[in-house]
Amino acid sequence: MNKIVPHKSSALVTPDAMHLARQIKDQFAKAVDGMVDFIALGALGLQLQAQLELVRSETNSGSRGPVRGNPEATVPGWLKAHEIDYAKATLYRAIEIAENIKAEFKLGAKADLYEILKGKKPEPKQLALREKITSFVAGKSQRQLLIGIGTPDAQVGGKRDARTKPPTEAERRAAWLDDAQQRAKSTFSGLHDLEERWKTLDDAQLKVALEDARAFVREADAWLKTPTPARAGIEVEKLMQAAEAADRGGK
Repeated sequence: MNKIVPHKSSALVTPDAMHLARQIKDQFAKAVDGMVDFIALGALGLQLQAQLELVRSETNSGSRGPVRGNPEATVPGWLKAHEIDYAKATLYRAIEIAENIKAEFKLGAKADLYEILKGKKPEPKQLALREKITSFVAGKSQRQLLIGIGTPDAQVGGKRDARTKPPTEAERRAAWLDDAQQRAKSTFSGLHDLEERWKTLDDAQLKVALEDARAFVREADAWLKTPTPARAGIEVEKLMQAAEAADRGGK
């Protein structure tokens, strides 16, 4: 986790703070393209909250409001100082879902959810957990995650409405299709921006990536060559059942 330390300037503009701001900006842009990226944005928000809490404790203040002489030691103030206050509402919602995911998978306070989801060289346990989380959120919308394991609205300390009805099959299907499209966009966006980062992988990881890439090229090429009326539709229900089975198996 990057560390923010109190700074004499009122903007907390340190190299680490600027790096975290850049990460949040980049992750905010990606958040609209996939649920995992959205949760990763929330994980960065949790890092920010923890680091600002450290700043407040080191200035001998437990207040959640602006710290005297250092108003940037709050999430809204920090975001404004780094010119990303436009992300505030989305960031708070992402933080709530990230907290719910940590609770769902019983991750301790020291667990770095961002590293689990986005780390370049995950350890075997981290990779397995990443796959479980990805499977768990597949086909779920933000609201489904808030309703299913948290609260229905992004309000800190909010309570779940017991009268909330579970999503219908049609709603679940629509949510799965929406998430599938967003995840596909996120994947190809990441591939477009990959550049030479793939060289950080070891040979075993590259071999798996190549097999997946070749399989995709074959299937996508055949799909494009097939006239639109003759293309087989996506078996959404079957894929949803497989995801749910994997989710149950993960528990």
